[in-house]
Amino acid sequence: MEKEILLSVKDIKKWFAIDEKIFGKPTSFVKAVDGVSFDIYKGEVLGLVGESGCGKTTIGRSILGLTRPTSGSIVFEGKELHILGYHFDLKNRALTEKLGFMAEKRRERNARLLKAIREKGYEIEEQDLIFREGQTYIGKPNFARALIKKGYINKVSEAFEPGRFLEDPQLKEIKKYLIPAEEALTIIRDAGGIPVLAHPCKIRGIGRRGSEEFRDSFSQLLKRLRQAGLKGLECIYPDHTEEERLFFIDEAARLHLHITEGSDFHGDR
Repeated sequence: MEKEILLSVKDIKKWFAIDEKIFGKPTSFVKAVDGVSFDIYKGEVLGLVGESGCGKTTIGRSILGLTRPTSGSIVFEGKELHILGYHFDLKNRALTEKLGFMAEKRRERNARLLKAIREKGYEIEEQDLIFREGQTYIGKPNFARALIKKGYINKVSEAFEPGRFLEDPQLKEIKKYLIPAEEALTIIRDAGGIPVLAHPCKIRGIGRRGSEEFRDSFSQLLKRLRQAGLKGLECIYPDHTEEERLFFIDEAARLHLHITEGSDFHGDR
């Protein structure tokens, strides 16, 4: 049986500035943590050992959300969350710097995906991923539409069928860069925005959708996110049943969260 990952830490870095330029941009850093990765599996214990000052405490504080890593990702219990930001300052420095860093990570991942797809025999070029003038974002839906354009599939959903195309095990190993939910909440709020948890019905790893386990686990998760700064919940979503809509609305009201509606539209499916 495949072991289940409880905590996944990928390439965590934490640098502290020790001086500044005339315009306030740091020029020298102390690298308290510089590229640490590890997984902790359920039922296992991992010990971090090292001499004093090697970064053990900083790693622990980063995992707990007590300090914001300079870069890297921390995923607890395999839960990938989508956090939306409303009414934020587009010129906020911390936000733009993080978005720039994430955009570069996305470009690196897209290059690896394109290479892997071509190795599978699908003749797709980088220009096939561009569908409109001025397009700057490329994600998996773009790869799906490129497969349609080349005649390999007929609709977007086919690219995401289990074991096929973008769901091929080799391609699924090419992970996207993630940041901790707490960090995303902090960045959005520091930029004057309202952070909202999107399409909660799609959260994995908290029980079967619609089950009592899912509802109980979601309530606990939502409470932790609220304490970390979450301000809204996407309660109304095309894929939600009436029962689910009412449940999410009740949860939002219980924690005094904004109730929002979304479509998650990415083009024709």
